[in-house]
Amino acid sequence: MKKTTLTLFVTALLLANGTAYAAKCKFQTDSTDKFTKVRTLQTRWDPLESFFNDLGKTSGTTLTSYVSTWHKAGNTNLVLRIGLSSYSKRMPPEYELLDAIVIPEGARLLVMMADESVLVLFTKNEMRVNSKAIPPETGTNITSKFTIDTEAVIHYALDAESISALTRQDATNLRVEAAETNYDIEIHKKSFGDLKKAIECLQGAL
Repeated sequence: MKKTTLTLFVTALLLANGTAYAAKCKFQTDSTDKFTKVRTLQTRWDPLESFFNDLGKTSGTTLTSYVSTWHKAGNTNLVLRIGLSSYSKRMPPEYELLDAIVIPEGARLLVMMADESVLVLFTKNEMRVNSKAIPPETGTNITSKFTIDTEAVIHYALDAESISALTRQDATNLRVEAAETNYDIEIHKKSFGDLKKAIECLQGAL
């Protein structure tokens, strides 16, 4: 009788923990094509850095970064969204806005884990992203300068081995390799578990 009671208690506890964890999982896309029946699933974007670090900054370049996971037709990707913002007193010529971020095919994402080991992921396709200039005091730009914004959404292929490595421990730093530079991301301590959570949420929904 005592064994049965203990088993029921443990089961209830596990279900409660699972429900609490599932409540933390948010999805921005969960749709199935009516014709192909192929499901597309993507977790909500979670910020990797503190929003307050560069609040009010109007000089230099500000880097923002978000993480998500994506699955479609048997393909699972870790997805990073990186944004660059800078300011200019003049409207930049068009050529300065072209190919502001170029990610070559096969470019690497270096993921430093809590034990300082480094996991390497790769892109499948080349990506070229242009910047856009927002005039002073227009829309989201409340400054007296032009805001130069660039945003890239980069997919990195995941396999069983990389999924296992990314869910064993937290990630602390990232390096996005681009054509002419690298973008280093120091993950905020409150976001250390975000990569792990994104993958586990996706696995739980499949």
